[in-house]
Amino acid sequence: MPRKYVPITALLDDFSLDEEPGGLGAPKRADLAKGGTQTPRASRHRLKRPERRQLSSQQYINMTCRFVLKPGTVFPLPDEVVDFESVLRAVAAPAGCPICLETAVVPRMLSCGHIMCLPCFFRFLKYSEEHVCPVCGEPTPRAVTNVSFLPADPRFLPQLDHEVVLNLVSKPLSGFPRPVGEALSSEVEDQLRYSRLVYGTEAYCAKESTREIQELEDLMSENVEEGYAQALAACKADLASASKTSKPPAPPAGKPSYFYYQTAFESPTTYVLSPLDITVLKACFGEYSDFPSLLIAKVDNIIHKTVDNDIRKRMKFLGHIPTDAPLVLLECDWRGVLPAEVVSKFGKQLSERRKRRKTRDRIDNKRRQKAEQESDSRMRAEVLVETSPPEPANINLTELPSLGARPAPPPRTAKWVDSQAEFDEMMANAYVTKRGRRKIVLSSNH
Repeated sequence: MPRKYVPITALLDDFSLDEEPGGLGAPKRADLAKGGTQTPRASRHRLKRPERRQLSSQQYINMTCRFVLKPGTVFPLPDEVVDFESVLRAVAAPAGCPICLETAVVPRMLSCGHIMCLPCFFRFLKYSEEHVCPVCGEPTPRAVTNVSFLPADPRFLPQLDHEVVLNLVSKPLSGFPRPVGEALSSEVEDQLRYSRLVYGTEAYCAKESTREIQELEDLMSENVEEGYAQALAACKADLASASKTSKPPAPPAGKPSYFYYQTAFESPTTYVLSPLDITVLKACFGEYSDFPSLLIAKVDNIIHKTVDNDIRKRMKFLGHIPTDAPLVLLECDWRGVLPAEVVSKFGKQLSERRKRRKTRDRIDNKRRQKAEQESDSRMRAEVLVETSPPEPANINLTELPSLGARPAPPPRTAKWVDSQAEFDEMMANAYVTKRGRRKIVLSSNH
């Protein structure tokens, strides 16, 4: 019977988050004046979830991973599937191996997108007759893609009323973003913080292969397991081929570009400054070239979204991000940071934005309190059921013997007679004389 395939999207977390009332999806006043419809008051603040589309395994990989490509490769469009023949290394979030159930050692990605240890992969090929993924059952070729895990640190995640560090990023109209100013770097690791696709270098490939070789040698010194020798040989072959990596082309200079601010820490989610905040900064500094390369601001609001066509039209600098990819817009408080005349110029817009946040927080608090009350009610009901006293026994007091009464004799058990002789003997012993009268007394004690 053929194995039933399970799409990798079954493992996709539901990160389709609610939109803020009056956010990018809200109707404009001009649209209402032209005959548009206003959201009813009863449901004006009702949060809507965008429709989730079914993703193929390749689309899921394209959306959740970053790729180090061979120099000279033509960058595909955001929603086009990356050709794995041109990928030197995929960068993904840390994942566990489905075979050893540990964090993958020298991770490799199968064509379906699942990640496993390279030694486990060689053992799996040896003992498995069918070369299919052990998780989803999709046919798997022997060629796998090198993977580097993205070290995410939750301590750097933006938090409300806390400061966040933002770097100025330049994105050409037909290219991928790069940091500008003092943050400019040619290191692949630095470019991967801002761009989903980068060109690999000989130094980067050699560094990653050397790290994997050292990791395998350390593990083999403690315990030699099957598959490690093959994995070590494969990593040494990757190190030898790293010298064949050509030099990446120089980034385009002098081309029109978009400028925006983005966080610099490693994360699969893109954190950018909201368009209104960029407008406020432009009114303060004038030209984008005069923007500070590094910016520290206090977070006033955090808006979670997913990239769609509407966001791409409104924020063209995000055109390089695939559809359905997670996106976070950061709104900052500029009072006391920028000149007062600049802040007052956008005072109405900033105050309305702050008011929307308070409205959303109030709705969220009511929902949270209601959920907590319902949870407490359920817990109390369960406790009452467990601690309730048992029902009293139904006892008829009239059946109890009176005080001083002699206890009733125990019931007599019957005795079976197997032969006529035993019956005659029993009848002879049963005759007793009491007050001159003879009567038969049958007892099992005789």
